[in-house]
Amino acid sequence: MFVTLSLLLAANLWWRHQESLRLGEARAANLALILGEHLSLTLTAFETTLRQLAQHGERLGGPRAPASAWAILSAMRESLPGAGSISVVDESGTITHSTIAEIVGQSRRDLYLFQRMTQGATDDLIVDKPFRGRGGRLLIPLGRRLAAPDGSFAGGIVVAFEPELLRGFFKSVDVGTNGRLWVLHPAGLVLFREPSGGDPMGQPAPAALGEAFAAARGDGGLLRAPLEPSGPAYLTAYRRIANAPLAVAVSLAERDVLAAWRSEAVAAAGIIAGVGLLLFAAGFLIGHEIRARDEAETRALAQAEALATAVAERDDANANLRANEARFLAIMDHTPLTVSLKDRAGRYTFVNRALQDYLGRPPEEILGRTLADFRPHIFADAMSAHDRDVIAEKRAIQREIRDPEGARDFLAVKFPVLEDGEVSALGTIMLDITELKRMQSTLVHAQKMEALGQLTGGIAHDFNNLLTAILLNSDVLASRIENPSLRALAEAMRGAADRGADLTRRLLAFGRQQALEPRPTDVNELLWRMEPLMHRTLGEHIEIALERADALWLAQVDSGQLENAVLNLAVNARDAMPSRGRLTIETANVELDETAARFDAKPGDYVMVAVSDTGSGMSEQVLAHVFEPFFTTKEVGRGTGLGLSMVYGFVKQSGGHVQVYSELGVGTVVKLYLPRAHEAAATEPAGAATAELPHGDEVILLVEDDALVRAHAEHQLASLGYRVVAAEQAVQALQLMNDGLRPDLLFTDMVMPGGINGRELGERARQLLPGLKVLYTTGYAGAASVALATDALSSPYVLGKPYRRRDLATKVRAVLDESAAG
Repeated sequence: MFVTLSLLLAANLWWRHQESLRLGEARAANLALILGEHLSLTLTAFETTLRQLAQHGERLGGPRAPASAWAILSAMRESLPGAGSISVVDESGTITHSTIAEIVGQSRRDLYLFQRMTQGATDDLIVDKPFRGRGGRLLIPLGRRLAAPDGSFAGGIVVAFEPELLRGFFKSVDVGTNGRLWVLHPAGLVLFREPSGGDPMGQPAPAALGEAFAAARGDGGLLRAPLEPSGPAYLTAYRRIANAPLAVAVSLAERDVLAAWRSEAVAAAGIIAGVGLLLFAAGFLIGHEIRARDEAETRALAQAEALATAVAERDDANANLRANEARFLAIMDHTPLTVSLKDRAGRYTFVNRALQDYLGRPPEEILGRTLADFRPHIFADAMSAHDRDVIAEKRAIQREIRDPEGARDFLAVKFPVLEDGEVSALGTIMLDITELKRMQSTLVHAQKMEALGQLTGGIAHDFNNLLTAILLNSDVLASRIENPSLRALAEAMRGAADRGADLTRRLLAFGRQQALEPRPTDVNELLWRMEPLMHRTLGEHIEIALERADALWLAQVDSGQLENAVLNLAVNARDAMPSRGRLTIETANVELDETAARFDAKPGDYVMVAVSDTGSGMSEQVLAHVFEPFFTTKEVGRGTGLGLSMVYGFVKQSGGHVQVYSELGVGTVVKLYLPRAHEAAATEPAGAATAELPHGDEVILLVEDDALVRAHAEHQLASLGYRVVAAEQAVQALQLMNDGLRPDLLFTDMVMPGGINGRELGERARQLLPGLKVLYTTGYAGAASVALATDALSSPYVLGKPYRRRDLATKVRAVLDESAAG
């Protein structure tokens, strides 16, 4: 008992130690994200002001316009909290206008900021290294390029941003007794630190933090290391700012993060010592005092239960803490902003085009009127209340507001325009964040489906190599064995391999990596041919109604895969109607406009196939996973979960879209949107399946990294009369051709180790032997991806894995018989 309890406590302490560190890292990352968004929003106001001044300058003549034209600089500086100065420089780098008169005429030609402006036309915010302004304040120059009417460089506008204005917000963030908050410049300088512990502004950042930030890729990262040599360990999360080359970092002292854990370790050590003493005493007296032993065991069990209860309560508290820390406001950038100016009475004096479009009126109908003239009073009253707050506090405020009329969400920044210390006007900048919120949900779903597709495609690729060898062997055995019982075994093996091939095709269909043969298809005719099969498959208790649209367009689709998709949907509908029901298949011509992007489809013409039933329907929770592979609501043995995922992947790979509507107790409708074909339907030659296998005597260079597939493919080609030279990798194949081998055909796998894939091998082989015929094989990507990856020198042939002996013989002969011009 003592050893078991000790091991349990030690394991729990180790887990709690790791959990405390992980929670500390997560908390540091969340704080870095929040501080980064706060700094990004602060810089957004400066970026917006610079954009407005740039447009103002372009209208009035640029930096060389008279001083009266640039009188707006002072008003703009007053509206920006923390702005040190605003200056205008001409194309030579000379300051022509500034809120600080003493620096007019000075040159800024050698500054990094000015040199970046001259390098090319860009609307990006440019940030220079910090410098000390008047009074010793640390300032960061922010700049924006000015363009002449012909687009050439005409100078720029520079505003000095004082990062110290962030101090108040950063002080409100709890980072523990020894924690630190940083704002870093990409040059490796500390803009400020909280707590400051002196004046670190402009000083180099700690070496460990600077090196990690310089080597990081993406938006940020985590660092667990001392900030000073031989100093205490810190958990540091750092994050880049989206709209400026700055970064924020949050350093939590590891000793603060592990303070609670240390208390737990001390308590656990006390418990172990106490339990050990009790057990020792009990063992010493076991022969004489049975009653004392029972009491000691009872106390030990009670302590263990109390410890388990405390651990469970602590775990619940940590889970709640993680949930609370995960709630933060996601601010999206690069979205059109609405900008306006109003007088103290709320009447508009200036509106930009985005606000005109939002209100749906020309400027002459807006100016001189209030928001209450255009929007519901509940929205207008809320905006007016914020305006009164700005007037009372004489500072900028930020609010998130909802317009009930259009069900739109906005992030609003309101700021005062001061004259002689009094508010003379009010400015408003609003960002519409409604679409950004919707797109976030769509993106998460798309990423999940893409990850599942890559996983299933990889599994199918490896499985196809095994099936290729099995199918080739079973074909040979079935054709050569005369014993009926043995031939039956070979046929059974071939049937099992075919079922495995069907499984990989379904996996590749979901991953959108199957080899499709899309061609113009009459969907109405295809469904008419399928109707007898569906009657036999579904049974007499299911009523089938086929409603085919007149003058239906042709669909550009693989007809065989479409038959499988419709049959899968029909079988699913049958399973949802076990006693009786009605299955309706409907076709229609559908034109999707630009709103189609809202449900992940491209605008254009589509042929719609709707399969609806009157079955049990699905809940919202089931609908959220309905296209995922291996997800099924059927009992064990009745469903693989690949039917709808195959339908989803096939339609997506064909360039179409799938929509599902379902309601419990009512039924389900699945709509397939297939791209319209603009060519006539093609016919297939008859009798190809019964033709005798073609032979030949040409030289074939076979390149395949899988030894099993390579051996059987070599044997099959030799049995067809060809002279075969096999190589394991592309490097060996190229060496054989350099040594004098002149094959008539290169038969190569697409995906191989060694640094050279099949596409690159084909290109290099044609450089050595112009006019060489090439046949690709793959169990991963479809023919379309191979065609995109090759150059325009030839039209490549592709043989998908797993392939049969007939497939191999037919495809090899087709490539060899292709004309040299092809």
